[in-house]
Amino acid sequence: MPDKTKEEIFTKITDHITKNGGVSVGLAWYAGITSVPRRRLFEEHGVSKKSGKWIWRKAGNVRDARNIEQSLLRWGCAGGSGGGGDLSLLVYPYESPDPPMKMRDSEMLTH
Repeated sequence: MPDKTKEEIFTKITDHITKNGGVSVGLAWYAGITSVPRRRLFEEHGVSKKSGKWIWRKAGNVRDARNIEQSLLRWGCAGGSGGGGDLSLLVYPYESPDPPMKMRDSEMLTH
């Protein structure tokens, strides 16, 4: 079951980012979509479960997840579009001191 509407999910995520320092020079957030958020965040991106700043929310469908991801990128998060697959309903941003400004091709295949 999705967490809320795409607008509510976007607001929940941006509120979380803002409460945790926001998007600014020297403090950046990376956003993406996935079907396996724990693996993507903690194993592939190396985010700390305990001390890292991260959140994920489930969208109702892939189209909504991609729309939320695009809105986060326009809002100021780093990342790229085109990743994920048909089951990528989870939108996940995390704080990164040095996020990639553009995804490498190899990362686009692992969403």
